[in-house]
Amino acid sequence: LTRTGIAAAFARVAELAVAEGVSVRGGELVGLVPRAAVAEAFGAAFARRGFGPDRVIEDRLERLVDPLEAPALFLEALASTRPTPGGGSAASLAGALAAGLAEKAARISARKKPAEGLLLLAIADRAAAVRLACERAVREDADAFAALLAAYRTRDAAAIRAATLRAGLVPTAVVERLADLAADLGPLSRLAHPDLASDARCAAELARGAAGAAEATARINLEPLGEGVDRLEAALGRLDRSTGSPPRKPLA
Repeated sequence: LTRTGIAAAFARVAELAVAEGVSVRGGELVGLVPRAAVAEAFGAAFARRGFGPDRVIEDRLERLVDPLEAPALFLEALASTRPTPGGGSAASLAGALAAGLAEKAARISARKKPAEGLLLLAIADRAAAVRLACERAVREDADAFAALLAAYRTRDAAAIRAATLRAGLVPTAVVERLADLAADLGPLSRLAHPDLASDARCAAELARGAAGAAEATARINLEPLGEGVDRLEAALGRLDRSTGSPPRKPLA
């Protein structure tokens, strides 16, 4: 097919079919075909069936594995009218970004500054644990909100309360993990190699914003219940002490 071309092969088959009194309305691709052979056929044999470049599995897989392309899938879903992902998942992802950047700054600095290498690698390992926890929370928050919507449909007060609590505790756990990260961001800013100073600063700013976003999601669920707020406040207190921020005021 790379030599003859799908379009040419299709046209010849259609010609032979017409010669036998059979009209050809379209074509269907079954099985595997060389990637190069598909490109030139998009506008010909299979266009009527909606077969375009977005249906080439190799192209879709490349988009998934390319780290600079993969975020687009989440962002498209975030910007859509679907119920999830929402603010809690976005806050979790921001937390993962903060932790990932801190991990990078620490690991590279450890290589560039062997004298502080052990301290920096320990920071990197703790940041990795925060990153993984926040990554999991992206899905956990979406699942918790889906469960809350399902609970509302049942009109069962106990089910709604349990689902609301779950929806508040997921972002609370994100704030707790970011408080863990914040305890290392001060030392990281002092120990990081100058080449990584901006990454360490960016990690701190991302962590602060992510914690505020997660707090907003947690409060809106926990405060009406009067449950779980103490745990959230404790995490925020740890975070603020690590960053030197003034005590937070509850959201209006």
